Amino acid sequence: MTRGKEMKMNQEWSKQELGIRNWFGDRGFDIDERRKLKFEIFKGFVFIVGVDGPYVDDFDPTEVFLYELDSLCAEIYTSWPVKGFQWEKDIYLRLLIKLGLIKQGEDK
Repeated sequence: MTRGKEMKMNQEWSKQELGIRNWFGDRGFDIDERRKLKFEIFKGFVFIVGVDGPYVDDFDPTEVFLYELDSLCAEIYTSWPVKGFQWEKDIYLRLLIKLGLIKQGEDK
């Protein structure tokens, strides 16, 4: 959502990206439509490179942030430097287990 209106699909966006943009917008963080997002959704969490926009000024584009999607607010759990971050599902799983956000047996 942006400025009280749901964002419409941009030809360059996937449905998943539109969903992430609206998720942040619904929580008061409008993302500049011109910004390309780098993110991955995994087991109800989103790993996303910090973005900026007219209403989002506290995101660091040198960090990968972790958010829980089943939350009413956009609360950052933690972050990692973009440099060296491995965008792989087994890495996401290990990070979520290490943080105690999912249990070892929930990896299936």
